Amino acid sequence: MPHKDFNSNFLNDNTSLPLFFKIEQITYRLVQKFAFSYVQTLPSEKANVEAYIDYATDKYGIVNERLFINSPDKKPDDLKDFLDYLDENLTPKQIIDLLIIEINSDVQYIDIQLQFFFKKPEKRVCSSELIEQITPLIDQFNEKYTPLVELSIHSLLHVVDNEISLLPYNKMELIVKTVKGFRKLFLSETAFQFERELGENKGCLFYDHGVIWIENQLAVYPCTQAVLNTLDHNGTNVLWLLAANKQFLLIEQLIKEELITLEQLLATPHSEIYAGVKVNVLWLLAFTKQYHLIEHLMAKELITPEQLLPAPQTKVNAGKNVLWLLTVDNQFPLIECLIVKKLITPEQLLATPQAGVHAGKNVLWIFAAKKQFPLIERLMDERMILQEPLLTAPLSGINTGKNVLWILIFNNQFSLINRLMNEGLITEKQLLAAAQSGVLADIKQHSFIERLTNRVFIRNNIKKCSMEKNSNLTALAENPTRSFNDLVSHLPELPPPANSEQPSVNDSSDSKPNFSKKKADNKIAYFSKKYYSSEDALQEIYCQNEHNDIHPIEFTCRHQLIPLTQALNTGTKSDLYVETIESNDFLNCTLLSYYAAEEKYLSDQTVTFIFAGRLDNAYLPNLNHMGQNQQCIVVLTSGEYRQLSIKSVPKSLGSLVINKLDSMSHGEYLNTGTIQARRLAAFYASHHWQLNNCIYLDDNIEWIGLKLELLSPVLNWSDVTNYLRENRERSHSLIAGLHTLSNKVFSHKTPPDYCYKIYSINFQCICALLDLKEKEDIFILGYPATYANICTEDFFFQMMIDFANDSKNNSQQLLHLADPEQAGIKRSVKNRG
Repeated sequence: MPHKDFNSNFLNDNTSLPLFFKIEQITYRLVQKFAFSYVQTLPSEKANVEAYIDYATDKYGIVNERLFINSPDKKPDDLKDFLDYLDENLTPKQIIDLLIIEINSDVQYIDIQLQFFFKKPEKRVCSSELIEQITPLIDQFNEKYTPLVELSIHSLLHVVDNEISLLPYNKMELIVKTVKGFRKLFLSETAFQFERELGENKGCLFYDHGVIWIENQLAVYPCTQAVLNTLDHNGTNVLWLLAANKQFLLIEQLIKEELITLEQLLATPHSEIYAGVKVNVLWLLAFTKQYHLIEHLMAKELITPEQLLPAPQTKVNAGKNVLWLLTVDNQFPLIECLIVKKLITPEQLLATPQAGVHAGKNVLWIFAAKKQFPLIERLMDERMILQEPLLTAPLSGINTGKNVLWILIFNNQFSLINRLMNEGLITEKQLLAAAQSGVLADIKQHSFIERLTNRVFIRNNIKKCSMEKNSNLTALAENPTRSFNDLVSHLPELPPPANSEQPSVNDSSDSKPNFSKKKADNKIAYFSKKYYSSEDALQEIYCQNEHNDIHPIEFTCRHQLIPLTQALNTGTKSDLYVETIESNDFLNCTLLSYYAAEEKYLSDQTVTFIFAGRLDNAYLPNLNHMGQNQQCIVVLTSGEYRQLSIKSVPKSLGSLVINKLDSMSHGEYLNTGTIQARRLAAFYASHHWQLNNCIYLDDNIEWIGLKLELLSPVLNWSDVTNYLRENRERSHSLIAGLHTLSNKVFSHKTPPDYCYKIYSINFQCICALLDLKEKEDIFILGYPATYANICTEDFFFQMMIDFANDSKNNSQQLLHLADPEQAGIKRSVKNRG
């Protein structure tokens, strides 16, 4: 099907045959042109170009002298892709342009014949002789182009009192007639056209498929710079009105025909109607995201620093100039071009909204928040940065109080900070910045810098982490002697917020358990031998040496987990419910999508997250044996979710899809398929939904066994989750887990201090303990993105919880592992890891 703007008459012989053949001939030439362009991008297809041409002409119904040619190895789908490309690109404008060239050529030939006749030596022109000579030419023209456009004697000659003179050739009038005729014959009613009254008897401005003209009752004439410059409506000239009305095709045509001037671009409204809107054309283009037009104007040298400065003075967009709009929409390559062309000034960097969610966020702050540190350095090279924009900080939201300097420190940009200091741009007032919410809210002024530096050092410079015999977590980046305990000594002891509705993690004096709690800095994390080959920092670490010893354990009941593909086959509903989970901040650093058969209030459920990296081979609870108030959620990357092509889903299964995982403190996790990224996404969703009872599950558990007195040997999943929850609560623990059953016995008899594979957690207790007020705060439970693939990330989040728990002197312990004689998990032999 040709381009959507054509109607059913296009390439139909119900018009006059000569015109039909002319349109067909032009279309065939365009098909050839596009076919040759198309195969240039497909080097292996160049020999098949005739097959593409013949396929398209056959589908368009164009008469072709050759038989349809198709290459033997040419697939129909390949040819169809070309036809789709052709339908999109073979536009009415393409045909109109070629028609105008041919019509103009034919009319010019007639005009030359007339001029030759009038230049004869005879003083008097004989009208009969003239008409006799010119009529055949006019008839030939009309036969070829009627009903598209027609010529007459009176359109070429002026006759008064038997005096005949030659009318000047009005090319624009003929072009307009062609465009109007083509629209009437071949275009649909919805095909775009533009018409605007210019006022004061100045006629109308028209735009139709690449042709711009001005028309009044007397004449049709071209749109020129001079005409546009004189059409002023209280500061809102024609170009401003076109931008305000989103007539971007017309503006693009004006740029191509070099009809736009600096004078037009500088116009700003001064009428009462637009009071407070003092913005120019460039601002309107930036606000409507027409960045390609800004690039065209820059290429024509039509942008000046003055155009980038104005911003609205009232309402929601007050304080947002062109540079601010480009920055907030990530147009950093375009900003780089503006810097290169020296179009940015220090005054532009001062633009700061004072109301709404962006209040206090200037251009430099957004650069820093979006980690565009090279752009900040480029601005410093051009001496564009002043002290003032470094001081400004957001007025609301999770970033309240964090100025540019705060963000630079938090992101370890110390070389950039050193440069700012050397250039005298850092002031004492800037150093007073303090976070107003989140885990760093109580850290103040100079101690803030010291503590923050230590905290960021640990979070962003851990390359290899291990537990020595004395169990101190060591940062092996630049300072191997700094232990994890040192980190805790620098962190403030934050009391639980007053009147907090979050569950308390402190126990009453009469409910404290009867045990001697092992301190966090005395615990041991054993590494598996498999890490020796990939982790060079583990050479002195104690590992679990294994030897065979058959030691089967009999359980009274089991829950057999099933592969994901089998679980999806039990679905009866499509995923009708979709929820987006994203950062509170306008930067939208993290974006997750949740898909399910129906909406549920998940805080009332026990939610099991499965880190389903093995995809088809991922094991998850048997959805036919779930029990009451249970919801399973598989954590997937966006690519994995597309690969599954889920048609139906059980009511008790949802999908948490990681579209983007990014943190201002930890960076962007580019590989969202790591176990670390999946776990952080699950924590992020747990915080968002304010979940209480959560299970976090690896995807290679084959079955779970318990010794319980049940009527049936088949365990419901609710029996497993309730067992873990009851153990956790009874033992006053933050985490409950299960031992992995194996026919291997480890030489180390010390019981493990940390859990893996399955975790039962009350996430609201963890939020209260760590003061995780914002979703962004959960990233403290993971390695920074740079080190996302380093081993033992599953121990790391437990260590963070453990040290925080110790610092509060709570009566709770970190972990309860059930007696392996009473409960345990069996890993899949096929899917180890």
